[in-house]
Amino acid sequence: MATITVFSFEIYNGKNGTYERAKGMITEKKAQEISGARIIETTAKEVDESELTQSERYYENAGN
Repeated sequence: MATITVFSFEIYNGKNGTYERAKGMITEKKAQEISGARIIETTAKEVDESELTQSERYYENAGN
């Protein structure tokens, strides 16, 4: 499989007007599909595409 870059990311919480760290890591493309999501570029990590879950997230130490 291909190597891809995943990032930790934050989701905007409209109730309190802040960004909150989400669980897992996602690709930049996936972040663009999630309303209110923004990646944290300094967390970039190269992983094998096969390590993503069905929801297209990567979880460290989860045995994906």
